[in-house]
Amino acid sequence: MNRNERGYILIMVLILMAVGTLAVIPTLNIVTSGFKSKQVQSQFLAAQYTSDAGAEFALWQLLYGGATSLLTGDGAQSSWTVSLNGVVAQVIIRETGATVDRTLQVPGARDNRVRPSKTVVCDKDGDGFDDECEDLPTNGGMKARYTVYLEQVSPDTSVGIVAVYDELPKGFALVPGSVTSPDGSLPGISTVTPVNIGSPSNQVWKWDLAASPVYFQRGEVKKFTFDATINKSKDRYCNGVFLKLQAPPNEKSGKTAHVLVGTTPPEACDSGGGEVVKYVDKSRTPPNTTTILTYVVNVNSVDQNTLHIDRLKDVLPQGSFQYCSPTYPPPTQGPSCDPPMYRIANTPFDPEPENFSDVTGFTVWNDPLQTYLTAKDRWELIWDGPGGAGWDIAAAGQAGDVFILRFQVQAAPVKSGTYYNEVFADVDCAAPQPLITEGVTTAQEYCASYSWPTGGVAVPSYDVRSVVGGITAQGSVSLDMATNTAQLISWQVN
Repeated sequence: MNRNERGYILIMVLILMAVGTLAVIPTLNIVTSGFKSKQVQSQFLAAQYTSDAGAEFALWQLLYGGATSLLTGDGAQSSWTVSLNGVVAQVIIRETGATVDRTLQVPGARDNRVRPSKTVVCDKDGDGFDDECEDLPTNGGMKARYTVYLEQVSPDTSVGIVAVYDELPKGFALVPGSVTSPDGSLPGISTVTPVNIGSPSNQVWKWDLAASPVYFQRGEVKKFTFDATINKSKDRYCNGVFLKLQAPPNEKSGKTAHVLVGTTPPEACDSGGGEVVKYVDKSRTPPNTTTILTYVVNVNSVDQNTLHIDRLKDVLPQGSFQYCSPTYPPPTQGPSCDPPMYRIANTPFDPEPENFSDVTGFTVWNDPLQTYLTAKDRWELIWDGPGGAGWDIAAAGQAGDVFILRFQVQAAPVKSGTYYNEVFADVDCAAPQPLITEGVTTAQEYCASYSWPTGGVAVPSYDVRSVVGGITAQGSVSLDMATNTAQLISWQVN
């Protein structure tokens, strides 16, 4: 090495030392960040494990720890703490009630599938369909707009609708070209030309859908509308919708959507038949808890003639629902039950102002004939009346009277869900021959009435939350106490 080059060596050494420092510091930073990341990840996993443990603890509390007895109403909640490896979770269980969507968890007693119903608005003064159909004048030019709703209530969605029928009130006439599905749920209805299978004055319109049967998803509602001109005479005008399905039973709405012309129209409809509505005193029962339920059934005359009830049939919900009375206790004894009772009134039972325990004016009645439906795991109750003679609905020969039946049931359902009992009322009335000829209905079915899924008793489900620091895990729990299982649904960690 030359003397002149010695200064360069020092410079090169200093450069190498500087480069080494730049390389070592980022490397140390990466190692430190790795340790910190691993520490954060470990903390998150510990919190997640504790959160999951909280969920398992909640399920144990619901199945074995008596949590269901602590939660006695929709929205009621209780909380606990769970510790795992030094990490603490707050566990919250809240009752949410059962999902009441008016659909059956199991097929119905006769598996009535699609429920038809309807509403009506009127064009009273020529400025659009914005008027109630009451106190309509007897002058001409008025129209009614009917909206028909078709609601799938059965879990069996394999049976399609092959025809829809609408029985217009006497003297009403369908407005050509007025059929439409405003929300697009039933677009094919407007492409089918309806055919009047009735007469010019008693129109029964048929939409033939056999070429393209209408199918539903569970709980789906389809609707369509049409317009009709209004008869000018003072009267109560009622409309009926009928469905023909690929397999029985066919469905009907009953005579509803009343149009009232004049200030004092009749109390009921021409050939209106009867309608049945039911209520239950308890809309909720805890799982696996013996409960006495009181059902009240209104059989309301909507016919202008005096009718007779030929038969009442009540099919209790599946599972542990059993009819009970002092003379007919269930196999497992619980609190004592009242005997069946009935009364005839000019107004139906209303659960809002009236008390389920008030039996003023009721008469003790005979126990029903009971049949166990093995395939459906349900009890069928039939009242045929004293000597099978039936009863006048109208006590004094006047329409609008109501036959009210009250009876009690012992139940201890074990599974989350909504339990409906179903009522069938057979009433004698006149049926239109065109619908009988078409095979849509018989005289007995035309006059009968079905309660559909109403008056449900809910066995609740539960919301579960497990909170650890800033982590919240939550989901919904459905119980089956018969098998001691709890299903955790939609478990999410945020």
